[in-house]
Amino acid sequence: MKGYFAILSKELIHMARDPLTILFAFLPPIVQVIAFGYAINTDVRDLRTIVYNEDLREASRELIDQFINTDVYKIIGYVHSREELSRALVEGRAVVGVDVPPDYTDRIKAGETASVGVYLDGSNNSIAMQAMMAANGLGLNAALKKIETAKNIVPPLDVRPRVLFNPDLLSSHFFVPAIIGVALQLSLTMLVAFAIVRERELGTLEQLMVSPASRSALLLGKLIPYLMLAFVEMGVLLLVMRFLFGIHIAGDPMLLMTLSGLFALAVVGIGLLISATAQNQVQATQMAIATLLPSIFFSGFIYPRDTMPMFFYGLSYVLPLTYFLEILRGIVLRSATFSNLIRFVYPLGVMGLLLFTLSVMKFRKRLD
Repeated sequence: MKGYFAILSKELIHMARDPLTILFAFLPPIVQVIAFGYAINTDVRDLRTIVYNEDLREASRELIDQFINTDVYKIIGYVHSREELSRALVEGRAVVGVDVPPDYTDRIKAGETASVGVYLDGSNNSIAMQAMMAANGLGLNAALKKIETAKNIVPPLDVRPRVLFNPDLLSSHFFVPAIIGVALQLSLTMLVAFAIVRERELGTLEQLMVSPASRSALLLGKLIPYLMLAFVEMGVLLLVMRFLFGIHIAGDPMLLMTLSGLFALAVVGIGLLISATAQNQVQATQMAIATLLPSIFFSGFIYPRDTMPMFFYGLSYVLPLTYFLEILRGIVLRSATFSNLIRFVYPLGVMGLLLFTLSVMKFRKRLD
C-alpha cells in the first residue's frame, strides 16, 4: 500500500481539474437510463394502415371501425386501387394494408363467408406478427358472435393476412440489414475521431499544418480515404449478409451503395465534430459511444419508432441512422426505388452536408 494515498489524492485532483471527465462519467448514463426507460416500448400500437375499400357500404365501414378499435391499427388514409395500396407498403408510408372486396356487404347479409385481405410489411417481423395476431382476432371475434345467435354456423368473416417482403417472418431479415448501418456508423465515427485525435496527441497535426499543403487539401486528404473505406466496408457487409445469412438484395445494389455515401458523409461529420472536441482518445471513445446509443434505440433499429412518446419520436428525426435504416430495409427487403425512398434521401443528404460543413468549420477553429 506504499504510495496509495499519494496516488489516490493525485487522481482525485486530476478528476476535479477535468470537468469533461466528470461530465462524461455521469451525464450519459443518467440520460440513457431516463430516456431509454421512457422510450423503449415493445407493445405495438397505432400501426400505419392504408385501406382500399371497394365496398363502401355500412358493413365495410363497421369492419374498418373494428380495426381501429383494436388500437393496433391507425388508419392514415384510403386509396383507390391495389396499385396504390402496394406502393404505400413499398415506400414504407404504411406497414399494414387492408383490402375490402366489393361484395363484402352482400356476403355478410347472405350469411356467407366474406374474405378480407390484410397485407403486412414483413420487413419488421415483430410488428408483422402482432398485426397478424390482431387481424386473426377480428375473424375469431366475428365467429364467436355468430355462434351466439345462430345454429347453422358459417364463419361470417375470413381474414386472410398475407406477409409481404419477409413471408417467413425471419428476424434476421429485419435485424441484419440494420446492423450494417449501425456497424458502419460505429467504425467510421471511431476511425475518423481517432485518426485526428491521435495526430493531436502525438503533435504531428501541427507539423502537417505548417506543410505547403492547404488546410482544405489536408482535411480532404485525411478524410477521403475513410469515405472510400466506407464503400469497401459496405460491400463486404453486403456480401456477408448475402452468403452467410442468405438475404438477397431485392432492389438495386448500386442505388444502395450510392445512398450509403450520403450516410457515410454524415457519419464522417460526426467523427470530425468529436475529434474537434475531444482532448484524447479516451474522450473520443466516450463521445462516439454517446452518439451511437441513441441511434440504436431511437432510430427504429430494435424498437418501432411509432410506439415511442412524441418527444423521442421527434428526436429520431435528427439521427442519420433513422433515414439510412429506412433506405437499407427499403432496398434490401422491399425492392424500393429512388422515387420510393425520396422522402428519406433528401433529409439524409441535407443532414450529411450540414454535419460535414459544421464539423469542418469547428475543426478549423480548433486548429487556429
